[in-house]
Amino acid sequence: TQSYSITFFSAALADGVSLPQRQVGSPVIWTRLRQEDSNTFSLLIKPATRIEVGQISQGSPQQLALAFVGEGLGVRNQSRSPVATVPTPNPRPFTPRSNPNPSPFPPRSNPPQTNTNPLPFPPRLATPPSNNPIPNGRAVVIIDPGHGGSDAGAVGVGGLQEKDVVFSISQQVAQILQQNGVQAVMTRLDDRTVELEPRVDMANRMNATLFVSIHANAATNAAASGIETFYYSSGSRLAQYIQNSIMSSFSNLPNRGVKQARFYVLRNTSMPSILVETGFVSNNYDAYMLGDPAQRSRMAQAIAQGILQYLRGN
Repeated sequence: TQSYSITFFSAALADGVSLPQRQVGSPVIWTRLRQEDSNTFSLLIKPATRIEVGQISQGSPQQLALAFVGEGLGVRNQSRSPVATVPTPNPRPFTPRSNPNPSPFPPRSNPPQTNTNPLPFPPRLATPPSNNPIPNGRAVVIIDPGHGGSDAGAVGVGGLQEKDVVFSISQQVAQILQQNGVQAVMTRLDDRTVELEPRVDMANRMNATLFVSIHANAATNAAASGIETFYYSSGSRLAQYIQNSIMSSFSNLPNRGVKQARFYVLRNTSMPSILVETGFVSNNYDAYMLGDPAQRSRMAQAIAQGILQYLRGN
C-alpha cells in the first residue's frame, strides 16, 4: 500500500496540534504532520493494506474529510479534524528518499564523531529482503520502539538518544514487513511517551502473531559493545532467528547471545515476544553505527529478515 501526502499551502501548524491515536480496525496505519517551510505543511497518510484514499471533500474552510475504499471495507470516512484554511488538495503518492546501498562499515579503530542532531525520518528501502508469501494467512506483528517522549531511554556518546535510534529502526522494520505481506503495527508513531502496559495491551487486544520490542543498550563500561536478544518463554526461537540475522549482517560486532529475561513486555504478552538490543549508545563504535542512517537501515533489514524467516519456518 502506498502512502499519500496532502500539501497545505499558505498555512502553518498551530502550537500543540496533534493527530488522533490510531484505533484497532482503523483503515489507516499511521498519519503524520510535517511543516515543510514557514508557509507550507503536509499531512502524510499510510492506509492499511489494500486500502486507498478515495474522495477528499472540504465541508468548510477548516475541515477536510477523507473517504477510504478497499477490499472488504466499502467506503469509510475518517473523523473530521480541523485544519487551516486551504484549497482542496489532491492526494499524490508520497515517496521519501531511499538509500538502497548503505555505506560500508568503517574500521572499529577510529569511529567518527557521532552526530548529536535529532535523527531524521528514516529513508524508505527500495528493496525488501524477500517477497515470498507468509504461510497460514496474514500475520500481525507488533513493532515496539522503546521509550519515547519524556523518556529518552539511554543517552550515549555525543548525546545520542535511544528513543530516536530505535524509532528510526522500527519504522523501517514495519515497512519491510508490510512489503512482505505482514501487517505491522507500531506501539508509537511519533516521539510520545507510552507506558509499558498500553504496549502490551495493544498486542494482546489485537491477538498479534508476534511482539518485537526494539531497544539500544548502555553501560557504565564504555567498552561494552554488541548485540543481544531477550525472550521470556515462547519467544526463544524468534529471538534466535533475529539474533542470527543481525549477526550475519554485523559480524564485526560482538555476539552477546540470546538470553532469558523477565521484562514486563515479555512476561505480559500472550504471543511469542522478544526484546532486541541493537548496540550500545555508550560505546564509541556502536554509537557511530546507530547514529548512521545507512547502518540503521541495515539493522532494520536484518531484524525484519529474522522475523520473516521465523514466520516462514512455522
